[in-house]
Amino acid sequence: MNNITESSCQRTQQLCMDSQLGLYQRLQQWSKLQLLKARIRRERRQLQEMPAAMLRDMGITPEQAQAEAKRSDIPVFRLG
Repeated sequence: MNNITESSCQRTQQLCMDSQLGLYQRLQQWSKLQLLKARIRRERRQLQEMPAAMLRDMGITPEQAQAEAKRSDIPVFRLG
């Protein structure tokens, strides 16, 4: 092989490796986001199931707990 061909192959291999690394990092981020979503759903479900007396102790009404349990968003502060 000549120098130009070798250099071209090396660049192609590097681009492929960079692409795989980028894909791996995106999959890792997606996986972490899915785990966070599951954790938030579980927390909201637990809040919904709490007795009214416990909710009052926390300063939350049963209606507020129900409204929170129905949400599907991720609070911005939880993303950081």
